[in-house]
Amino acid sequence: MDKGGLYIGAGHVVGVAAQANEAGAMVYTYAYLQRKGEQMLLRGTGEASSIEALLKAIGTRVPIALCLDTPRCVHRVLHSTGTPEDLVAQAFPNAPLTDLRVGQWRMGQGTGLSMVRASEVRQVLEELVGQGARAVSLHIGPWALLGVLPLLGDLPLERTFGQHRFRFEEGSLADLERSTGVQQPELHIGEDRIPGAHALAFATAWSHLVPSADEIVTTDALVTDGQRQEKARRWYEGWMLGALAIMLLLLTGEQLLSRSLSDRRHLLEGSGAD
Repeated sequence: MDKGGLYIGAGHVVGVAAQANEAGAMVYTYAYLQRKGEQMLLRGTGEASSIEALLKAIGTRVPIALCLDTPRCVHRVLHSTGTPEDLVAQAFPNAPLTDLRVGQWRMGQGTGLSMVRASEVRQVLEELVGQGARAVSLHIGPWALLGVLPLLGDLPLERTFGQHRFRFEEGSLADLERSTGVQQPELHIGEDRIPGAHALAFATAWSHLVPSADEIVTTDALVTDGQRQEKARRWYEGWMLGALAIMLLLLTGEQLLSRSLSDRRHLLEGSGAD
């Protein structure tokens, strides 16, 4: 996979999805996307069995959009409206919300919600940050997959991908169930072919680069710090580019001035003038 190397500005992200395989072992799938104007470039996909192996494959240069969809992540679909806080209280009554991280995605009259313990999220984030990576967005549950549905053509009554089976009614989210053992179909998006096992990683990267008003973004202090670092990187690299441009202009001006003086000296010497 292309690890990014030197790049300037925004538009690069590696979507990383933490899920379990059929045997129950943790797997980190990834998809590296680059946005250039209206064009989206897929620069690589893959998977790793540990965060150490993950960062060895993708490097730490490009920021990470992280999605947790582990077996301990609990999902609910509500068919009611209200504020995000009210919906969380309906989906997970009496849950200690201060100890949880919750993800939400609204689709029509249905809202998907997922919760996982904050300690599990913090463990993954701390390991990423401890090895030099920067997480710039956090997504809980498989809901980012809903953001790529318009890229896949007409909306069917149900679709199975990203280890989940989604059901729809009249354009609204109706139900969700896990389908770890079901063969995941390959996604065809434009000229790109995304392995079914990497669908959630791709959708997470897409959700970061193409934010949706239907998603309630999950926050965490380590993610906020990663966003701050990424902003500082863009500012620093922009400043360096400006400084290099000024240096090039000065060097070009010096060469032109030197050549002009040299031509004038030759002209005077050729005319015999003192």
